[in-house]
Amino acid sequence: YRYHRLLADYLQSQLKLESDTAAISALHRRASSWYENNESIPDAVTHALKAGDYLLSARLIKQAAITMFPRSEIIPLLQWLKALPEEYVRKDVVLSLNYAWALLATVQIDAVEPHLRDIEKLLGITANNYVYFNLDPAARTVVAQVLCARANIAFHQKDFTRALQLSEQADRITTAPDKGLVKFNLALAHELSGD
Repeated sequence: YRYHRLLADYLQSQLKLESDTAAISALHRRASSWYENNESIPDAVTHALKAGDYLLSARLIKQAAITMFPRSEIIPLLQWLKALPEEYVRKDVVLSLNYAWALLATVQIDAVEPHLRDIEKLLGITANNYVYFNLDPAARTVVAQVLCARANIAFHQKDFTRALQLSEQADRITTAPDKGLVKFNLALAHELSGD
């Protein structure tokens, strides 16, 4: 159930006049919790952000991203990620990865690489030394995603040889259940490079 936009705006302006910031934040946290408990994650995220509860916002965004990518709901996801303070994104592998893919999906190619470097920094690796680390399966999946993102950047730059190299590297690193994107990139790279 939703109020008419004019009534909602009036009620919110009255709340701001009659309540302090802490009370308003508490109400937004309660609303976020209610929406989360009632499986309306987008509304829960919106209220968590309005409350300034960035840890809760980050957790909810990660939860929502799982279903938003397959449904191509990239713009709201990107807006939420932009609303988070940068340090929350930069210190979280999943948020950084989601941000990188959302930027790629919206063809903001130049903005992707810093997020990929943040992921590598968090994992304690660099693009040049993936093969020298004994990575656990979860880290291997993340590294394969980073490589696939870089391959996608190479596709955009029409550097099909580089895209093929990155896709082959991702194929060597990733484990069997996570090969869908890797195999797609690999096939596309072969096709576009003339193989």
